Amino acid sequence: MAETATAQAGRNDQLDGLRGYAALAVVFWHAMLSADPANDKIRATPLSQLSNWPDIGAKLALSILNGQTAVILFFVLSGAVLINSLQREQGSAFDISWRFVVRRFFRIYPALFLAIGLTASALAFWRHVGAREIFENLVLYDWAIVGPSWSLHVEFIAVLFILPVFFAYRRFGEIGMLAMIVVIIVAINTPLFKTSLSTAKPYVFAFAAGMLIPTPTGAFFGSRLPVWIWPVALLVAMFTRNVAPIGLRASLITEAVAAGIFVLLLYYRRAGSIGRFLERPSSNFLGRISFSLYLLNVPFLIPLDLYAPVAYPILTGLAYAALICVVVMPLSYLALMYVEKPGIVLGRALTAPKAQPVPAQRA
Repeated sequence: MAETATAQAGRNDQLDGLRGYAALAVVFWHAMLSADPANDKIRATPLSQLSNWPDIGAKLALSILNGQTAVILFFVLSGAVLINSLQREQGSAFDISWRFVVRRFFRIYPALFLAIGLTASALAFWRHVGAREIFENLVLYDWAIVGPSWSLHVEFIAVLFILPVFFAYRRFGEIGMLAMIVVIIVAINTPLFKTSLSTAKPYVFAFAAGMLIPTPTGAFFGSRLPVWIWPVALLVAMFTRNVAPIGLRASLITEAVAAGIFVLLLYYRRAGSIGRFLERPSSNFLGRISFSLYLLNVPFLIPLDLYAPVAYPILTGLAYAALICVVVMPLSYLALMYVEKPGIVLGRALTAPKAQPVPAQRA
């Protein structure tokens, strides 16, 4: 398989910056929804069906700081980055799969353990927290403790999608990748998987869009799409599901394609001013703490949930989210250094190839 420009050394700071601001959007989005349950109804109502200015203002705020689009971007980024990392792997299909699964586990679970522990402890001051709730959240069967961990359930289910697509790509190139994507999309929409993959199914298009980025076809379009298209792609991704009532599946496909184009431009460093903004040190810092920031803000939302609805919920939610960030950012940095990084190191150590003994030379 031809080597592509995506098999690049080091990290792409622009992608890290995007991940950081997407996590920040989720924090503000959750705070606005927590401030008044009625905001969730506004979120789900197309803009064309809203008639009064307060609701329209709330809709615009929820669309600009859009947690749904942020998660779509996370999934597109996962598809691109994971396929790119798999391209550098050597060995049999079993060895590559084993290393991939173990490293994903140790990348995700240490921070998840911490988030569940902190949130369950905070919830215990207000209500009984059952062992079953905690266990089901730990195994990602349910997410009653840390609500955003539903996306981690999707990330693990996506392993069953990403690995076959990668091996088809390694053997047959992009034709194999596209064929396997189509096969999987058809398969998961059969009655056999009607309920077992219900949470993950709507997001398969986002992972597919991401996986196509680190390929020669992705490089072709990444080098030829005009730079000015990035704001169009971003606005379509942010507003598609919130403006027009075109149906959930069509909205998710449109959103995934638009998010894919936006990430594609960042991946090949052709997003102009927004790319330069996202690779700033401050943006890069947000990207490095984004995973813990995404999870660890949850316990701090509990007081807002308890006292909702509050006066001026959008403004209150924005102010409260800013306060959460002041507290959670340092905590997220500590989690990065002492929870996430040790987990990553452990995952790599457990999957490192064993050194082969060197035969002794004859005298």
